Order: sequence, then structure tokens, then C-alpha cells
Amino acid sequence: MERYLITGGNGFIGAFVARLLLKNGDEAVTFNVDPDRSHLLRVLDPEDYKRLVFVLGDVTDLSSLIRTCQQYQIDKIIHMAGLLSIDASANPIAAVKVNIEGTVNVLDAARILNLKRVVYASTLGVFGTPGTRGNEYIKNDSPHAPANIYSAAKTFNEVCAAHYTNQWGLDTIGLRYSFVYGEGQTRGFTGALTQELFENPVLGKPGKLPYTEENVSWMYVEDAARATFLASQVAKTKTKAFSLDGYLCSIREVIAIVQKLIPGADITLLNTPAPLVNNYDCTPAREELGYAPQWTVEQGIERLVGYLKKVHNR
Repeated sequence: MERYLITGGNGFIGAFVARLLLKNGDEAVTFNVDPDRSHLLRVLDPEDYKRLVFVLGDVTDLSSLIRTCQQYQIDKIIHMAGLLSIDASANPIAAVKVNIEGTVNVLDAARILNLKRVVYASTLGVFGTPGTRGNEYIKNDSPHAPANIYSAAKTFNEVCAAHYTNQWGLDTIGLRYSFVYGEGQTRGFTGALTQELFENPVLGKPGKLPYTEENVSWMYVEDAARATFLASQVAKTKTKAFSLDGYLCSIREVIAIVQKLIPGADITLLNTPAPLVNNYDCTPAREELGYAPQWTVEQGIERLVGYLKKVHNR
């Protein structure tokens, strides 16, 4: 049994990570600037929810992080807190403060307290977009070419994590998630797409996507959480930042799945390429973490549509 601090543990992926840790017999403390626990209430069963400890805190406050880790005798940190892409682009100063300074605070708290590991969220966006990479096959250690503030912050965080590892021996693992979707995602680029592609059809409204028919690596949220859980539990890894995949499927194929589940769903594709690189190597994650996606696109969308129908009484 180990004690985990999950920054952003009330959030989209963090809640599912908390569920896995608690089911494994570990203890978990969520550390959030937002007190809303509604997503956790939906994800966790009542007994596990009672075991979870909630702390209202901000990752930009290093002293608060240290006090919380000391108070609850934390062994490892899973760092999920941060501004997503749309919010980061709209407010660069906040993005630097939360996504960069907040991550450095997490790393420094772990260093000062000699914690066992930090697992932190990165993104495949560090490698750029199809416009900059084309059809290049992107290895796990390929050079970064971030195209926006959010991805650039994640690149900087990977550099910082490597520094803390090389300089002080802190055990860190970064996880580059692909396109994560599922119940509870309401924010950022993925939240906007979820609204148009899934929620609007459930509500009987038209959906409009400003994209073409290219392939996307669809990663269901429970696969993202499982990869995070595995990274928190595995023995020390040679690789320190892992590219993660879901199932490759075109946007047009996903629309067909939605229309099968919701007959008559009106979804229009426009003509802007989605800013997602999909031709990358995930072999290190397979070999060192034991991660491979388990949820097919059909299974994930069926679960998500069922959840949305229940939420909206449809």
C-alpha cells in the first residue's frame, strides 16, 4: 500500500486514476484548486469515495504542496493539474504559471521530501502537427516541435523533469496522451469536440466539426487512467517520457458509429485538418509500462453515448 497525491484528482482523467488506486488498496489524496467533486461522485463507488481525502490547493503554491505531502505522508505524486490547450492559448501568463511553474513546484516538493516518484501528464502535441511533421514516423525520442503554448509548456516540463532526474535522482515518468475522450470531458479542445460530435447528437442538435476525414488516435479515458496507474506502479523505467496511443480511426468512421447509436444524428465535417499527429512509436510504453489500449473506439463511444443519454434523460 502506498499513499498518492493526485493533483487535479477531481478532473477528467484524475478521477479514474483515483478509482484504480483505491481499488488496488492504495490511499489517495486529491489536490485541486476547484472544489467541484461531481465527476468523482459519478466515477467512484460510495465506499471508495469515502476513503478518498480531499485537499483544496493550488499547484502554484509550493509550500501548500509540501505541507499536504507531509501531513498525509505521501509516497508518490501523480500530477494531472493544468490549463488545457484552449485556456492556455487564451491566457498565456496563467498557462506559464500553472502548467510550468506548477509542474516545477510538484517536482521540487518531491525532491525536497525525497518522494519515490512523480508521474506527470504530457501530450503528443509536443511533436507538433501534421502541418509541421507531415507523415513522418515519430519515434518516442524524436525532436519536439510544439505548435502552441500548451504543448510548448509540456516540452519544457519534460526538460525540467529530466533535469530533476539527472541532477537529484528524482524518479519521474511523463505520459504523452493521445486524443483522450470519454465521460466527464467538458474542457479544452477535446471537450469542444465532444460537444459537437457526441453531446449535440444526443440532444437532437446538429454537430459541426471544423475537420476533415483524417485518422485520429482515440484514447478512451479508462485507457489513459490505466496507463497512468501502470506508470505509478511499475519498477524504475529506462525511458522517462512515453508516447501513448489509443485506436486509430478516421473522424468519418467515428461519425458512422455515432449515427448507428443515434439514428439520424446530424454531424457535418468542414475542411480544416485536425491538428493531431498520429504516426508515432509506442513500443517503449508496451515494453516498459505494459500498456496497450484495451477499449476499442466502438466500445468507448458506446459507453460515452450511453452516459450522455443518462445525464440528459434521453
